[in-house]
Amino acid sequence: KDSDTDIVSTSIPATFPAENKVYTAQWTPVYSITYVLNGGSWNSGYTAPDSYTSSDSVTLPGSANVTQIGYDFASWHEDESFTGEAVTSIESGTTGNKTFYAKWTPRSDTAYTVKHLLQSAVSGSSEYTEDESLREILYGTTGDTTAAVARTLTGFYDPTVTQTTIEADGSTVVEIQYTRRNFTLAYADGVDGETISVPANGTYRYGATVNVRFTPLGARAGYDFAGWSDGKRMEKAQPMLRVVTACV
Repeated sequence: KDSDTDIVSTSIPATFPAENKVYTAQWTPVYSITYVLNGGSWNSGYTAPDSYTSSDSVTLPGSANVTQIGYDFASWHEDESFTGEAVTSIESGTTGNKTFYAKWTPRSDTAYTVKHLLQSAVSGSSEYTEDESLREILYGTTGDTTAAVARTLTGFYDPTVTQTTIEADGSTVVEIQYTRRNFTLAYADGVDGETISVPANGTYRYGATVNVRFTPLGARAGYDFAGWSDGKRMEKAQPMLRVVTACV
């Protein structure tokens, strides 16, 4: 700044006048801008303004500049509890370092997976295996509770569904386990007072395959052994009969 003219110049003259001059350095304060993204990140290739002067007017980054999986950008605030008004810019004439906190709105289309696991038909097995044909992809709001619904499956008890929180990244999985019903398999010859012992009598899970090996029944006066009936259908006599337990 020229002491005589009060003119502010950004450079000193190459040739000084033939008189004494006093030049005083003038400084413009530069203030910092800090962003607290609260889990978000800048979009690729974008650089946010990180400083300003009192003569600047600065527009803060918008939804096109920041991102967070499972959330939509809502606004910037000068208090971390978001109690104040949203801020979109720094107006000319403003001074001081600034910190802005990002507020996010949970998305309502966050995916989660529901898997339906069926108990093994093998008695004594504790294994549950997913039936992939029943798998579901559902959608909900990030941070809310899932709304998975159990299927009604023939031969299985109605399961209890344990819901969980919907994670923002779509990684949430709800597993529903279906326990098989038990059925008793027994044999009789259909004649009062006669008892026939057949292997594989017992209790089996729904869907279990039971191989029944028949022993000769012996003769019955006036009859030929034709096979076995469950009251609805006849299985012809044969050395091996495969029975699949089911709801009948």
